[in-house]
Amino acid sequence: MSAHNKSESGRMPPPALPASGGKKTVGQGRATQQPSKLVISPMATSGNAAAEMVPSTGATGSTAPQSSGPVVQMPTSATNVTGTNSGALGTVQEIDSADVVRLILQFLKENNLLTAMRALQTESQVMLNTVDNLDAFVSDIKNGHWDSVLQATSTLKLPSEKLMDLYEHIIMELAELRELEAARALLKQTQPMLYMKNNHPERFVSLDRMLQLGYIDPTDLYGSISKENRRATLAQTLSSEVVVVPPSRLLSLLCQSLKWQRIQGMLPPDGKFDLFRGATVTRAIENEMYPKSLERIIKLGKTGAECIKFSPDGQYLVMGSIDGFIEVWDWETGKINTMLKYQADDEFMLHENTAVLCMCFSRDSETLATGARDGGIKVWTIRTGKCLRRFDRAHEQGVTCLAFAYDSGAQQLLSGSYDCTARVHGLKSGKTLKVFRGHTSYVNDAVYSHNSAWVVTASSDSTVKVWDAKTTDCLLTFKPSLLKTTSSLTQPTTPMPGATGSTTPTSASSTAGANVVAQHIRDCAVIGLLHNPSNIEQLLVLTQSNVVHLVTLKGQSVRTFTANIGVDSLAPTAPTTTSSSIININPEVKTVETALELEKAHQAELNEELHKNSMTDSTSTGAAVCFTSFSVSPRGDWLHCGAQDGALYSFSVATGKMEHVMRTHEKEVEGVIIHPHHNVVATHADDGSVKLWKS
Repeated sequence: MSAHNKSESGRMPPPALPASGGKKTVGQGRATQQPSKLVISPMATSGNAAAEMVPSTGATGSTAPQSSGPVVQMPTSATNVTGTNSGALGTVQEIDSADVVRLILQFLKENNLLTAMRALQTESQVMLNTVDNLDAFVSDIKNGHWDSVLQATSTLKLPSEKLMDLYEHIIMELAELRELEAARALLKQTQPMLYMKNNHPERFVSLDRMLQLGYIDPTDLYGSISKENRRATLAQTLSSEVVVVPPSRLLSLLCQSLKWQRIQGMLPPDGKFDLFRGATVTRAIENEMYPKSLERIIKLGKTGAECIKFSPDGQYLVMGSIDGFIEVWDWETGKINTMLKYQADDEFMLHENTAVLCMCFSRDSETLATGARDGGIKVWTIRTGKCLRRFDRAHEQGVTCLAFAYDSGAQQLLSGSYDCTARVHGLKSGKTLKVFRGHTSYVNDAVYSHNSAWVVTASSDSTVKVWDAKTTDCLLTFKPSLLKTTSSLTQPTTPMPGATGSTTPTSASSTAGANVVAQHIRDCAVIGLLHNPSNIEQLLVLTQSNVVHLVTLKGQSVRTFTANIGVDSLAPTAPTTTSSSIININPEVKTVETALELEKAHQAELNEELHKNSMTDSTSTGAAVCFTSFSVSPRGDWLHCGAQDGALYSFSVATGKMEHVMRTHEKEVEGVIIHPHHNVVATHADDGSVKLWKS
């Protein structure tokens, strides 16, 4: 099993911090009368799941004659890409493609799309041959409700001889009722009667002559068999040719499938799902604003989160911990997501005997990659908890960051490490494909450019490097803390990518033509990189200081974001709690109400302290603000930075101005993430809690 029960694994003490400065742990063909069959068989394969074209087999295992359509064999169980064969073929289930066509025909019929239904029947040569209610169908025949009978049989594929008998009897009854015009119309203009004329001419001529008579004796019409007996015979004959299925079978099967997927945790519980696209419906992004109120607290106890991440579709909040467990949470309820079956069974994704330091999602939110302190990487299918690929020794030391390539179909994974390298791993091959060497200290973050042509790395050696993703050549090296910031980008300060070497700045000061100045200009570790959502050619660079830099991929500084202490207008207000939901799994806190009151009082106390600090003169020699983590809003309007003082600093990306600051934790903020579709910011700290904040 790739998912593990928590009770089976012991807790591991927190890993030691790196000895020197740097980042802590941041986190096909047309259907015919011999339709094809869809053969569904549980099978174990290595590599990615793929459908195979195989011949259908009979009960004895011998190869059956090839049908006119394809036979597709598909795996129903999770695929093992590590190369281990996990089992033999199970029971084969076959789905006749004609049955799929019949489901569509029923849907068309029930929605009165008769022209489309007839066209599909003609092209596929598959007929519906179903009635909604067999008893009603038989009753209509026995009681002579011929309008209903003819409407029902118009969509059925019945033998020509039986249809001919039906129409002949209907014509006789019309003649008995002196409805001669209607009888002659059926005789001359319907396909069953044309069949009679060509194959049984004597019966056709006899029926035609009878309709020419002015008076018709019922005895001459029905002969020795009474009308009622003839109706009963017709009812028995025709009912044997049709089947009864419940109404709306296609919709019922789709609903059952969606229900099962929801139970398995493959779909969100609120039903917001695009059936046609096969994807979760993403909600419109709200107007972006900085967070002001505490929405929810998740108390994790002693083994707090080392890293947290929202899935790109906004459905999951995933947490990696010191003890190696990876948990998927429902961020709206603040509880473990038990819609995922493996978590409902108390099974969890796990890195054995090591801490989870980082994680990333594929863009479709289906795949999760996690990196550990022992240098290992695992790739998971989040809806099943199965490990798709593992790299036991991806790095010699801990993995600090992960990122999927944009243009490889999530088949290449970029990683950075405490071993001073960044590497690209192939998910199909299971091998390390490229190594980027050149940093002299920890690689704290690594990202791809928007077209995956370049790799950008941030290091504790105070530099950012831009690499050619194919050749691994270093194209550019610069130190963000030494870049000169100008209001215009017409005069580049660094070489274009393609030239190697460090930049030589003309000034050691950092100015923006703005009114904010960094407290210290010095070499400091670069601990984070983020793309600017509003400009794909720009990166936000986090240094181990009170400054975030907005730079281009050419190494030009656009703007700086500085946490200035002593700005009166930015004195924080105590956050208000808009939800009474504090999810607590620490047994020391007895009740939710008690935890809520304690938290509210504690937050007010902390913010009073922060208010006093914010009133300190900016020239004070007191301890400077030092950022530890950051995140940018989905549209790029707001930048939120967590700091060592437990506060969250919010900046306008457009102006560079700090607009809001508030205390979020008593201890250092280790991670900040933003929901992709809502104004929800999640923070976590070494105090064992994850907090969700709303604007």
